[in-house]
Amino acid sequence: MLPSNRLKVSVFHARLKDEIYFDPFTFTNTNLDRSHKYGLELQDTWQITPALTGSLNYAWARAMIDRDGGSGSFDGKELPTVPRHNLVLGLSFRMSDAGTLNLSHTWRSKAWADGDFDNNAPRQREFQSTDAVYRHRVTKDVELYAAVSNLFAHENGVWVESTFRPPVVIYPVDFTRTWKLGARISF
Repeated sequence: MLPSNRLKVSVFHARLKDEIYFDPFTFTNTNLDRSHKYGLELQDTWQITPALTGSLNYAWARAMIDRDGGSGSFDGKELPTVPRHNLVLGLSFRMSDAGTLNLSHTWRSKAWADGDFDNNAPRQREFQSTDAVYRHRVTKDVELYAAVSNLFAHENGVWVESTFRPPVVIYPVDFTRTWKLGARISF
């Protein structure tokens, strides 16, 4: 019999030297002399019934620039694109010995726009996506699947700070509902 609940809590802290960061304006890599990241991650899985499993994954993180290696104007600022909160909720329903239906919802909080080391441009919006996947094992080596990503068509995108007008450029990412059919074959 499976355990009814499995909980995992992690605390992390990392100090980095010469962290490489891609500059989207010049298409070059740049380095941050010193930075640090810290946070907490919580993972929990519940075996609700023999056929139904629920899961939760929550992470809280801070990513800070200690020394930028240049003028020092970014010292003490947050790293762009790193949301403070990430949450994934999921349900998995075993429909038969061969078929499983998985539903999940992913949410990430607002973050500074890509390239916004000054932390003064508008923050990029929250990210949301509800996904559904049905997997069916035909044989030991063949699995078929059908998936819908971003079921409710949330308008997601990556915000990039720009010196041009408008002040922020938005690149659509998972901005519409996407259907997928496929097979996974092992040999």
